Amino acid sequence: MSHITLYRKYRPTNFKNIIGQEHIVETLVNSIKLNKISHSYIFSGPKGVGKTSIAKIFAKALNCLNTIDGDICDKCNNCQTIKTNRSTDILELDAASNNSVENIRNIIETCKFLPSSLKYRVYIIDEAHMLTTQAWNALLKTVEETPEHVIFIFATTEFHKIPLTIVSRCQVYKFSLLNNIEAKKLLNKIQQNENIKISDEAADKIIELANGSARDLLSITEQLSLYTNNDIKINDIYELFGLTDKNSILSLIKLIITNNYQEILNIYNVLLNKGTDFSQLLIDILNLLIDLLVVKKTNDFNFTKVLNKQDVNMINISESKINLMIDILQNSISEIKTYSSQQNVFLLSMVKLLSLFNKNENTNNSVDQTSYQTTVKEENLDNMFDWSLYKDESLNKQTLTTINKPIINKIIINHTLQDIFNAAGSNTKKEIRDKYSKILTNIKNSHDLHPLLNPLAYAKNVYVASENCVILIYDDSEMCYLLNNRYFKNEFQEELAKYTNKAINIIGLTKKEISQYLSNFNKTHKSFNDIKFSDNHNLPTNEIVIDEVKKILF
Repeated sequence: MSHITLYRKYRPTNFKNIIGQEHIVETLVNSIKLNKISHSYIFSGPKGVGKTSIAKIFAKALNCLNTIDGDICDKCNNCQTIKTNRSTDILELDAASNNSVENIRNIIETCKFLPSSLKYRVYIIDEAHMLTTQAWNALLKTVEETPEHVIFIFATTEFHKIPLTIVSRCQVYKFSLLNNIEAKKLLNKIQQNENIKISDEAADKIIELANGSARDLLSITEQLSLYTNNDIKINDIYELFGLTDKNSILSLIKLIITNNYQEILNIYNVLLNKGTDFSQLLIDILNLLIDLLVVKKTNDFNFTKVLNKQDVNMINISESKINLMIDILQNSISEIKTYSSQQNVFLLSMVKLLSLFNKNENTNNSVDQTSYQTTVKEENLDNMFDWSLYKDESLNKQTLTTINKPIINKIIINHTLQDIFNAAGSNTKKEIRDKYSKILTNIKNSHDLHPLLNPLAYAKNVYVASENCVILIYDDSEMCYLLNNRYFKNEFQEELAKYTNKAINIIGLTKKEISQYLSNFNKTHKSFNDIKFSDNHNLPTNEIVIDEVKKILF
């Protein structure tokens, strides 16, 4: 007999064997028991959580002749016919490769005929979001007026791509990822039935890598069992999947904090030669930092996933710096999914992280934008970029520092922090300050604050404000720096406009910096009009180099 993979072997064949999705299973079972069957369903959720498996079980239960408390008997003629794939009334369509109008027309034609042997003719359309617009339009009338003997089940990982006209005519079931308890239950079942030894540490790592997907958990476990001859330990996982252990990640973070760029490059070369999964490494660093942030906030290790007390004592870093690092890593993880070279994204993220701890660079936001521009000179670019990272060989050091040098200056904000301070100070009024103080309070009290606006939650209060320029006071210069490098971005302004109803120049300064800017303001005694927030703040993104420079600088 040929080998059966674990994910096929452990695919549930009835409702009682399903792990997780209790709310969906209970609803479907009740619909069978009460004979309240809809004509069309949408099963939506992440990959590998049981959408197609439950669709097949439901199709079998709908046609079972002797259901037991809403579940299949698996013994009647109908159950056996479906189980052995002899029924022509249960039809599966992979919309990823059969998504045309012609494919859907074939379904529409067969809908007219009664089932050959079962009670219902069931159409299970997998990857339904891949159907073309024309295909959905062709199917719409049939879904709206489905014959009594026909049932549609649409399975999809991208619910937002299903047309609303279809959604409104279906019962929608949202599948969720397996939680750690459910994943552990499945893993224990495999260990017992397959006689596989898995250490506790290895089991936790398998569950982490599966990320809530039952199919991934089964596939990972099978691959490891073959690699280790059924005796899986944590080091086997690191070796097989090119992962990095926790202590190495802690050491890497310490090197970032101490700004040891040379040693990070040495480690990078070692990781590259080992075939490290850099995407997973970035995720592992992020998870570790999130644990560190949780401990900083709660001083409770019951909420951590990776770190223990001894690990935390190894890292001395402020909460605000952790927030900045998390922000950089989240962006890098998002970018790595679409970038052709994982290692390049990883290396760029290391450069960005190192810049947070570079004692030789003045990253304090008290430096106004004019003086900040003067730091972007040819001799400093060597320290900011690895020129080998660019895909286009013509975009080398020389072309960036000569041809594209004016473009770099365009990326810098057109108004200095002093300009914005002057504009706010010259036009400030009590009623305007009060208005923005209330807005700031609303932002701080928001339960669903967008991560981009997090720096605003750390502000003490409004110092001065005009209609278009707002100055916030901070105790923490790092949060000022983060805000001042975000406020001119379109995404930030879109989220802020939900509170202000318009785009504004909003910057943060510490008390010391305010004293400096106020001193400069008093020397000029000039009256400035409000600086208008214009399209000049939009960053150009039409060239690879500009995009990379933007990522580094901001």
